[in-house]
Amino acid sequence: MLRSTEKIKIIIVDDHKTFRQGLASILSDEKIETIAEAQNGQELLTMLEVEGLCPDVIMLDLQMPGMDGKETLTRLRKKYPAFKVIILSQHQDNSITNQLRLLGANSFISKNTDSKLIAETIRNVYFINTYNNIPKKVKTTFTKVEIELIPYIMSGKTIKETAELTGRSVKTIEGYRNRLFAKTKTSSAVTFAAFCAKEGLDFLGGEG
Repeated sequence: MLRSTEKIKIIIVDDHKTFRQGLASILSDEKIETIAEAQNGQELLTMLEVEGLCPDVIMLDLQMPGMDGKETLTRLRKKYPAFKVIILSQHQDNSITNQLRLLGANSFISKNTDSKLIAETIRNVYFINTYNNIPKKVKTTFTKVEIELIPYIMSGKTIKETAELTGRSVKTIEGYRNRLFAKTKTSSAVTFAAFCAKEGLDFLGGEG
């Protein structure tokens, strides 16, 4: 759980500045800190790459000029698989929602949703797949760091890419990957991903 002095850190991506600022202001009273704002997906990706920001949750508008929410989500999942993403939309369309869920969206919020419910959704998404909420059976099998690395392996990240994204050395990541493969009796990222899917561990890289 969060300690009393800690805040959930988010980035709001929406092409309407007034909406971004209003949402950030409302959420600040809920111990949810907006560490950055972006007006479209390209600006977000540039921000993450250049500034090295590490949000707990990204609030991503679905309809934006330039790079929309769908394309942004796809790129986020390829490069930043551990980031949690909540899709913002004016309307809820089941076909689009299901498609985005398959692409890796953790949750969905209508822009007309009450601020308290938005804050509650952010907290729920934040705590999904955090170590304290991982099933006991998984925690007795894998260490905390190993669990953290599972989404990176499942998304096809190389050892070097994982090292860069997690701030660890290549040698350290290689060691953890080898231990994960040994524990699961697999020999590659492909066979490891298949094992996780079979054992129901693929939720660690998705919505939980």
